[in-house]
Amino acid sequence: MPRIPLSPILVRLAQVALVAFACIAFALAIMPGGDGPGRINDKLLHGLTFFALGGLTGAGFPGRSPLALFFALAFFGGLIEIAQWWTDWGRSAEWADLGADLIGAGLGLLIARGITREPGPATPGTPA
Repeated sequence: MPRIPLSPILVRLAQVALVAFACIAFALAIMPGGDGPGRINDKLLHGLTFFALGGLTGAGFPGRSPLALFFALAFFGGLIEIAQWWTDWGRSAEWADLGADLIGAGLGLLIARGITREPGPATPGTPA
């Protein structure tokens, strides 16, 4: 399967999208939430959010260690849980939420690393 080469512009776009998405995710995570009938499962929402964050992180920082990126995302997930615990806005901190964050982040990082590649020097006779 061909892998997507990460040009500098794609890396920068992933970084900008990561910052925007992380800010939105943090804000939504600490805002008071309702228990409406059509609400998505909380753990699934955590996993999907951190899957997207993991994918953007993997694409935005291709030269960094995947383990270091995973720990950065774990720190961010922990920060969200601490903010939910600290603020009294109707949200609760849960270890299971952090677990869903870690699973989503790990899968997002793995898939991002699996489908992208850093651009290298082109060799004669091979497509770039």
